[in-house]
Amino acid sequence: MTLTVQPTGAVNAGTSHRLNEATLAEVARRVASIGVGLAHADWSFDWGWQQSAQGVFSVDLTMQLTMEMPVWSRKSSRPLAEQREWDRFLRALRQHEDGHHVICRREVQVMYRAMNGANQTNVQSVHNREGARIDRLNVEYDRSTDHGRRQTGPHGDTVINVP
Repeated sequence: MTLTVQPTGAVNAGTSHRLNEATLAEVARRVASIGVGLAHADWSFDWGWQQSAQGVFSVDLTMQLTMEMPVWSRKSSRPLAEQREWDRFLRALRQHEDGHHVICRREVQVMYRAMNGANQTNVQSVHNREGARIDRLNVEYDRSTDHGRRQTGPHGDTVINVP
């Protein structure tokens, strides 16, 4: 039947943490204390199936992507060098979290095909297996990039470098 991924474009991020520290150095210490939970990309599934009178089994699958990112409330009152480093860090963090969604968008295609190849008796176990596989790929992505701290890209890594 149908496969839908929502949203179709960029995911608008909600707020994971409101950082009220006065300086970027204080923010960096707080970020280090929060650790890997500072930002979060997530995904969930809604699905159903039907079987036609002719015996054709089909699945409707929707993947919902969400994201939360931190906000530094005092950024605008800080020197330009601190603002720029925060913005760079935030872009690198967003790039890392977007990477999770890239994996999800790619792998939900595999999940959809597998579920459509199932039947009413095993579709739940196929869904569970495929969901676990997508989760493992995302865990491996975090492990290989150290949650973005060892990730390279146009915005660098997810470590704040206090000017």
